[in-house]
Amino acid sequence: MHSAIPLSSPPDVRRRPELVRARAGVCLVFLANGLGFANLVPRFPEIVEGLGLSKSAFGQAVAAASVGALVAGLAASWLISRLTSARVASLGMLVVALALLGAGLARSWIVLAAACWLWVGRTPSSMSRRTLTGCGSSAVGAPPS
Repeated sequence: MHSAIPLSSPPDVRRRPELVRARAGVCLVFLANGLGFANLVPRFPEIVEGLGLSKSAFGQAVAAASVGALVAGLAASWLISRLTSARVASLGMLVVALALLGAGLARSWIVLAAACWLWVGRTPSSMSRRTLTGCGSSAVGAPPS
């Protein structure tokens, strides 16, 4: 078993190809999430108007995102220990892509709420600490903490 590489280690150790790939993967996951967020949020007024939602109904649909984030945060450790952080991140981004599509195409309040629940609940930011710990540990061959 390998132990985690401390930051005080020589630069050549910190630039190992598997570490570079792990860092790039984490950056790309966060970039994709940010792009999705930046493309959907400006459309919220259009979605609210198209669905004829009141401000309170829209607030409830968007509040489902907080519940999704809580559930995802609690499930992250369990999922990563069984599937690895790379698989959880990949599956999570697939779910996020489908949820963003669902939110943009929603024709009812419940579909919008479900899409918000999936979208924010499965984003890397809601699983960030555990996912990043797992990615870093996987990259150096250490078991996740």
